Amino acid sequence: MKLQRIAAGLLSILAAGSALISCGSEKPTTETPKDSTKQETEAPVSEAEEVKDIWHGLAAEDYGGAAFNLLVRDTIVDEFYTDRENGDAYNDVIYRRNRLVEERYNIKINAIPISCSWTEIAQWQKTVSASVLAGDGAYDLIDCYAILVGPVAMSGILYNLNDIPNLRLDESWWSSLVRNTMTVNGKYYGAAGDIATNLWDQMQVMFFSKTLAGQYDVDPYKMVKDGTWTYDNFAASLKGVYRDVNGDSVRDPGDIYGGISWDTLAFENLHNAFGMKYATPGSDGRLVLDNYNEDVVALFDKIDDLLHKNPDFLFMNEETPEGEEKARTVFAENRALYFFDTLYGAKSLRSMSEDFGIIPVPKRDEAQKEYYTTSRDARSMMVIPVDVKDPAYSGMITEALCVAGHEVVL
Repeated sequence: MKLQRIAAGLLSILAAGSALISCGSEKPTTETPKDSTKQETEAPVSEAEEVKDIWHGLAAEDYGGAAFNLLVRDTIVDEFYTDRENGDAYNDVIYRRNRLVEERYNIKINAIPISCSWTEIAQWQKTVSASVLAGDGAYDLIDCYAILVGPVAMSGILYNLNDIPNLRLDESWWSSLVRNTMTVNGKYYGAAGDIATNLWDQMQVMFFSKTLAGQYDVDPYKMVKDGTWTYDNFAASLKGVYRDVNGDSVRDPGDIYGGISWDTLAFENLHNAFGMKYATPGSDGRLVLDNYNEDVVALFDKIDDLLHKNPDFLFMNEETPEGEEKARTVFAENRALYFFDTLYGAKSLRSMSEDFGIIPVPKRDEAQKEYYTTSRDARSMMVIPVDVKDPAYSGMITEALCVAGHEVVL
């Protein structure tokens, strides 16, 4: 299942972060200069001044030192739990988030790792199902590989999250787009939100080389802001960029390209980026597939032209970590104007000698008002099994972790 999410908000967050970094040492230009010849007094801080409620009205409870058992994929345990501070900013803020929740509710978070790579999803489902069907009550909350929510829900072992007390799923720290898209007949089984940063890490974006953009007189930021960052304008900006710089007369990763990608999911994302849906609600509330029409055919013609016929675009077609790393290396060495990847990829691009920018995937046309993207299926979807001992307890601590993640981690 795919998550359709507005990328304009992501761009705004990135822009705001950039402004804080570049202007952090400067005072606002609107500040009135101080006159050193005049004696100034500062207004005293009122003892009654309100302190921000980071819990946004979520009630406090004392659970008497109870354990909160969280089943989490072993590859992303650090997004949910760490047992100590170690000086790493990310590690320490996760620790702080958890301690705030533990102290407020007098609980102990217990992260239980489980293997769940792409090749292990069947075994993960078998293990979880066996535990729930046996009524073990082993897990208060489960981090579920997003692609598994549908099959697991259909097996009947998950709560409808709309029925869980204390979950405030309409609040901003939960994704309303996920909830609206994945609610069928009032049933909603897997929630995504600020409880885990991978909702954002898995967002599909485009990176661009500011050096090559300058050389080819392209301004992607301006196009995005002007609403002209469309697929056709993206394709036009690729033309003529390819250069056989290694002189071997072969199109290979040693050359310079207008764009590069390592797998097909980036282009399946264009379906969402164009504001198209795979299914729509029917008159009876059931979903009706809508994935074969003139618009879909036209889209896949564009994709085929780009990946297989465009000399200025390099499609690696290696859906492996090694293929991903090869593509990132080409971009990092300033040999591609554009790079289709996830936001997480920015971490490995920090060592680039040249600067890069981050933009949304292009939209269909200028008539489309907003930019959309997909958070890939490796993201976390939080599910609650039907054998939990206390649904209200699960709901309260899950909500607290998400609120604190929103306020402290993001």
